[in-house]
Amino acid sequence: MGKKRIIKKTGDKSALKSRSLARAPKKKMAVEDIISSLVVQVGSIGRWLQAIGLIVVLWIIINIANWWMNKKRMKKIESIVDDMKRIENKIDKISKKIKA
Repeated sequence: MGKKRIIKKTGDKSALKSRSLARAPKKKMAVEDIISSLVVQVGSIGRWLQAIGLIVVLWIIINIANWWMNKKRMKKIESIVDDMKRIENKIDKISKKIKA
């Protein structure tokens, strides 16, 4: 009702337009502030996600390297165990020959 009174009193619609234009930038600035704060928050979340992703990738690389090293070690251990079994069998055969 306040806007209608201004038009009736002055008889000029420019007063209404000038008032509405004067209010528009305030709303626009508030929206821009909200958008800019959201962009900053999303950006900081993005940095955290990048850091977590980098940690996960490094963890995977380290685990692959560890698995590869352990596989080599296990092959060496298996070959040693096989050699020990062969040596035990030879010792058993020699000890049976000596006893007999």
